[in-house]
Amino acid sequence: MKKAFTLSEVLIVVGLIGVVAALTIPNVYVNYNKKVYTTQLKKTYSLILSAIGNACAEQKVSKFYMTSYASNSTLFLNTFFKGILNNGTSTVADFAPSYKSIKGGINKPLTSIGADYIPNSRILLDDGQVLAVSCSSTQDFCWVLLDINGKHGPNIAGRDFFRFKFSKTTNEIFDTSSSCDVTNISGNGCLGQILNDNWVMKY
Repeated sequence: MKKAFTLSEVLIVVGLIGVVAALTIPNVYVNYNKKVYTTQLKKTYSLILSAIGNACAEQKVSKFYMTSYASNSTLFLNTFFKGILNNGTSTVADFAPSYKSIKGGINKPLTSIGADYIPNSRILLDDGQVLAVSCSSTQDFCWVLLDINGKHGPNIAGRDFFRFKFSKTTNEIFDTSSSCDVTNISGNGCLGQILNDNWVMKY
């Protein structure tokens, strides 16, 4: 006759299962969210590259700086992206009120990264993303700000908020670094590191 488990033995097993679950489930959840963010970022990355290429093709030139869009970010967004354009007074196509860094940062308004880096030309894309582009006549690149889920959380730089550039002369998207600054709300280097790690969010 087989000996039955005692109540204490059952409780020990249940307790061990609970400990293992408590240790693994949070990591599974975090890794899942990272994949979701990266997938959406990659989609918009491709969308921006396509828009740059289409702008050049439309005006029969090979470089973005040769197009009229290079000095008119609003026209660029309105022509090649589907969504609600921020006309300067609407707050529909806008970012979250504040963001924080990955490593325990406090919430800060987007203006804290510097007014020069915050484009006025913004669009709320049909899938809920907020995309902003700023092309200055004095620079050979355009700034891009992207929140891949709009005003919804977590509103963390390097998770759902990114800032990067694209070149007017090479038509390529690039970042200021290949290492994500996890202590700052600017999102500097986060796209660069993801690209360097073959579209995996390792930080």
